[in-house]
Amino acid sequence: MNPMRFALPAFLALSAPALADLYVVNCTSSSQIGGGLTSCDAKVDITLNSDGGTHSYELTVAAPATHCSEVVYQILGPGMTNAVSTPKLAPGRSMRVFLTKDLPAGSHTYTIRALGVIGGCNVGAMSSWGVEVTPRIRP
Repeated sequence: MNPMRFALPAFLALSAPALADLYVVNCTSSSQIGGGLTSCDAKVDITLNSDGGTHSYELTVAAPATHCSEVVYQILGPGMTNAVSTPKLAPGRSMRVFLTKDLPAGSHTYTIRALGVIGGCNVGAMSSWGVEVTPRIRP
């Protein structure tokens, strides 16, 4: 699968509200990882472009209302030794995730993966997942 990407120049993010992008991912394999969670091998890559200014970078991630079970999103990017995880998000729920402050100038890729919560339509394997992503860059 080809990763989906978007780029958001810092000057644009500061001058206009950012819009959410919807990503839908199909899993080629899935497994139970314990704790009532299932993993999917597919992921989404998000590219943020920085002008090198002094800004804070965040993503708002939302579980689409079309989901039929809860999901946990994990986000990993440059300079991060551990992924940032959301709590379990029910369909239609969102959470703002702080990424970093003061990115050097250039492109920076963040990877989002999903862990499905067993329940609802998730009976122990994921076939697909989605995420709505809204980047936020604050001065």
